[in-house]
Amino acid sequence: MSKYTKEIEICNKYLSGRKDFLDFAEKSAALRGNDNIIGRIGEFVVLQFLDDEGREPEINLSKNEKGYDILCDYDSIKGVKDTKVSVKVITSENKLGRTTRLKEPWHEAFIIILNKNYKIEKMGRIRRSEFDFFRLTNPTIPKEPFAERKLLEKGGFLYKCGEIYDKEFCSKYL
Repeated sequence: MSKYTKEIEICNKYLSGRKDFLDFAEKSAALRGNDNIIGRIGEFVVLQFLDDEGREPEINLSKNEKGYDILCDYDSIKGVKDTKVSVKVITSENKLGRTTRLKEPWHEAFIIILNKNYKIEKMGRIRRSEFDFFRLTNPTIPKEPFAERKLLEKGGFLYKCGEIYDKEFCSKYL
């Protein structure tokens, strides 16, 4: 009997849960896509949100497109879904409070903050036009900024010119 019996048990439960998630996700159109489990869950949250808005979202399954995670809003002239949505998730484990950059191309971006219980603490959304206008009046903002927790706080550009959704609103999604 190992002195680490409980630790081994907890590790095995966690790894088994990850395997179950990935096995199921590969069969679910709503959970496929991202190579990161937390990222997939964030995309699923935004997929539900966009679906509630009636925007016919679909997870982007192309591994070659780095700037966006979801396609929505059917363009009848082009015959395609042409709104590219980027999703970023920051967990409480992330001590820096930031994740990867918003990369081109994107038309709309969401940043989701998960608390220590892995529930949504806050979610922010910004449209490209709002971001571009903010950059005009704030030239120090990079064209491809890091997705950071502070962007959803007072002073951050999602707070100033995007939309912020609180945990009560977001609780229906996760």
